[in-house]
Formats: sequence, structure tokens, C-alpha cells
Amino acid sequence: MQSLDSAAHPVLPKLVPLSDFHPIRIASHTKITLVVQFALDHLRRNEDEPLVLHCLPPSTSSSSANAGRAGPLTSTQPDSNPSPAPDPTPPAAKGKGKGKATESPSSTSVAALPKLVSIAEIIKREWLDVELKHATGDSIQEDTAAPAREGLHQYTLLTTLEAIDLASDTIATDEVDGDVEEEEMRRQLIEMEWLSGRAGKDRRPRRKHSPCMLVILSRAPTEALASRSSWTHQPPAPPVPRTTKRRATSENATAPEGGTAKRKTRRRRR
Repeated sequence: MQSLDSAAHPVLPKLVPLSDFHPIRIASHTKITLVVQFALDHLRRNEDEPLVLHCLPPSTSSSSANAGRAGPLTSTQPDSNPSPAPDPTPPAAKGKGKGKATESPSSTSVAALPKLVSIAEIIKREWLDVELKHATGDSIQEDTAAPAREGLHQYTLLTTLEAIDLASDTIATDEVDGDVEEEEMRRQLIEMEWLSGRAGKDRRPRRKHSPCMLVILSRAPTEALASRSSWTHQPPAPPVPRTTKRRATSENATAPEGGTAKRKTRRRRR
């Protein structure tokens, strides 16, 4: 299986209160199938090493340090498969003509948030089947009761790139410099009016916030994350046995038919 070792972002140790974890950076061009397969295999082999899914912009320090190597560095294995960080700029933004602003790392990071949420949900759903497969010895019998399965614990951190000093402005070309200067002048005028008390309640300075999310998937509850108020904990949902689910489905399917049959017999007797 292809390795998905991700470079240890310098901000992650400040945000994640764990000494041992494996980070995976999600981008807009990330392949969902590859990430899910790697995550399931990693969680099965490393019970005490949670996964950290994030969309943080790649840092220039880690990119320059890893340049010319064969693979990115991990947070726990400094010399395993080092390689340069992937280009955060999507293919659609490359090769565009002048007159448009190129996308910044902040905008590409925000655009990858929906994919991060989708990957986290797929990993949690597929993990139940992985547990069942290895618990029954790679052979699942539908008629027998399924063994108890434990899902993954999810810890989520919601913040902004501005709060962790990772926000970067959009890089503009020469033809849009005038619009940038005009917007900057407008912002300064509104700030002056706001400070002087002439702006009113409806006119406020514009503030840009770039949302940021970190998702940690762990096989066991983590006390270091549970004690932090900034992290929210989503415990695994209690699994429903397949036999019970199949029995409830069959009863619901036969209930209307039995009711109509009784009504027909009563009408005939009358």
C-alpha cells in the first residue's frame, strides 16, 4: 500500500495535546480511497497512535527542509520515507492568465474542509466492518450473531487560521492591484469612522475569518483531549446486531400483509 506519511506541521504540537500521533493532511486533490485504506490499516496496526486529519496550509519551513527527499517526514518517525510536500495549488488555478488573483494557501485549506469531513465519516463507518472481519477470522456468517464491535472516538477542534497565525492573503496580479488598494482604503475609512463614532450600527469594518478544523480518530478515549474544553468528543454509536436488524425488518415487512388478511376474513364472515 502506498505510504501516506505526512510532514509534521510546526503548529500541530501546539494544537494537539498528544505525544504520539500520526498526521495526515487533506487537500482538494486528495484521493479519498487511498486515505481511507491507509487510515484503516494504520488504526488496525497501531492501537495507541491516533490519526490527526487536518487541512493546515503547508509550512515553508517543513517544505524546504524536506526538498529533494523521497517522502514526507512523520511526527513520530523522523527518517521514514521523507519527500517534499505536495503542491497546495489546484490544477485549475495554474496556467490562468492575468487579471485574476491566484488562490492563497488559506483559500485552498478552507476548500478542503468538506473533503476532510467526508473522509472522517467514511473511516468511522468502514472501521466497524474491519473490526468485524478480523474478529471472525475473515469469514462472516450472516445467520450467526455478530460479535461486539467498538467504533472510533472522534475529537474535533474548530478554530480559524487567523487565530493560529496561519492566514495568508490572496496573491494578486498587477491588474488587480487597484482593487486591492481601493479595498484597503475603504477599510481604513470605515475604521476611522467607527473609532470616531460616526459609522453607526450597520457599518462595521470587514473582518476575514478562515475556518480551520482538526479531527482526531482514536480507538480508545483519550483523557488529554477530553480535559480540553476546545476539543469536542463524539463517542462511537452503539452497534446494532445484524440479527436484530434483520428480524425487525422482516416483522415490519409482514405486518401490513397480515393486517389486510384478517380484515378480508372478517368481511367474508359478515
